[in-house]
Amino acid sequence: MKKMLSMLFLSLVITVSSMSSFAAVTGVNIGTEAIQTGMVSLRVSQDFESKLLFLVEKDGNRYMYPVYDDGSTNYFPLQMGGGDYLVRLMENVEGNKFKEIVRKTVNLNETSGREIFLQSVIEVNWSENSPAVLKAKSLTKGMTSDSAKIKVIYDYVTSNYKYDYNKISTLTSSYIPDIDQIYYDEKGICYDYSALFASMLRSVGVPTKMVKGYSDLIPDQYHAWNEVYVNGTWQTVDTTYDAAYLQANKTVSMYKSSVLFDATKIY
Repeated sequence: MKKMLSMLFLSLVITVSSMSSFAAVTGVNIGTEAIQTGMVSLRVSQDFESKLLFLVEKDGNRYMYPVYDDGSTNYFPLQMGGGDYLVRLMENVEGNKFKEIVRKTVNLNETSGREIFLQSVIEVNWSENSPAVLKAKSLTKGMTSDSAKIKVIYDYVTSNYKYDYNKISTLTSSYIPDIDQIYYDEKGICYDYSALFASMLRSVGVPTKMVKGYSDLIPDQYHAWNEVYVNGTWQTVDTTYDAAYLQANKTVSMYKSSVLFDATKIY
């Protein structure tokens, strides 16, 4: 596999400056209506001239997301456990410099830590009417066991989707998978595989993480995979790696040892 693009600003060093503290900005709303499910919302209904970023920060850790000022509401996960989060909307000034437009501190109560990994968020974005979601519901119809749901969707993805070696050269750092496009194309990069797998499983009630980082299975390449919650524990699944082997009629284990994976971001 080709070396994967460092997605969502992994290597981007930005300089941020404060413009407003807890300021109300016309056309920008940071909401907490979904806080009980571990999410914060953002709606931007005014036009900004430059690129926007949404920052989610807690205990020195930062997640950065692209923002589109099209009036739609986006949901961002608060996946770093309970406590206070600082969330900020930033606007690009020049180069890698961004200024703060608005900020808000939100508090997430301690939860089981699984609820957030059932939601549709900006990185794992799905809807009940999505063709990929309808396929997941069809595949799992009548199933009550999470392990059975995981296996049937795993078999579907690893059997039907191929790695797209040409896609990397066309991507930008703000790329986010469109699961319906992936569903129709039946191909993608590891980011696409993991977003599709997470979306399909979340839609049928199986807590699923999408994880980015590095794996001993694919050395020196930025990678994406999943963790699924089954039988009381989180288990590692790598559909990208397994699809290549299974389609070559080789044997692999669906659940991987976690020691082979080094996560840098979890969504």
